[in-house]
Amino acid sequence: MTVGAVILAAGFGRRFSALEAGADKRLHALGSNTVAQTTVATYRRVFSQVRVVVRSDDNKLIKQLDDLDIEACIAKDAHKGMGHSLAAGFQNLPWRFAFVALLDMPFILASTLNTIKTHALEHPDRFIRPHYVDATGKRSTAFAHPIGIPSQYFSEVAESSGDTGAKRLLQAHVKLVLGLDFNDPGIIQDIDVPSDLGRGAST
Repeated sequence: MTVGAVILAAGFGRRFSALEAGADKRLHALGSNTVAQTTVATYRRVFSQVRVVVRSDDNKLIKQLDDLDIEACIAKDAHKGMGHSLAAGFQNLPWRFAFVALLDMPFILASTLNTIKTHALEHPDRFIRPHYVDATGKRSTAFAHPIGIPSQYFSEVAESSGDTGAKRLLQAHVKLVLGLDFNDPGIIQDIDVPSDLGRGAST
């Protein structure tokens, strides 16, 4: 049974570039690698199949990821909203189960990904939604990633548009959602502005 990850990487990161002279946060240094390389490398440690959704002008990003053995998928309508990138990533997807991840979330732990992958293998017909729980046991209200989707819903995802993401599917099929708690802030931490780069590193 193939469980893979679709990583959405076609965003424009305008808040980040506005604060740092047009910089592309995906290509920004994070330790010895870039944000993109860090995120993808963590997912590749766990998933044998990784599809990265990029824009048609993302040659530099694709070249950075060449050594990580990923499938690059072009979202021609990425400028119209994240839903279009999501739709592109799920076109002709031959897996049994897929996790939707975001490229600008490089701090997630590989151990977290291993756990959610195990649950996908055990519950291939359930959606999987992670939740961040802090050291006191309090569950965050922030929406976490990656989101797990069974193959019978891939065609529905492939029709996404606008800014509609995976959250819509979870709401529509709430009785099928398996929630998992993690004390891993990396599932809710994204790189939105330059100061976010200092939060930590994936291990």
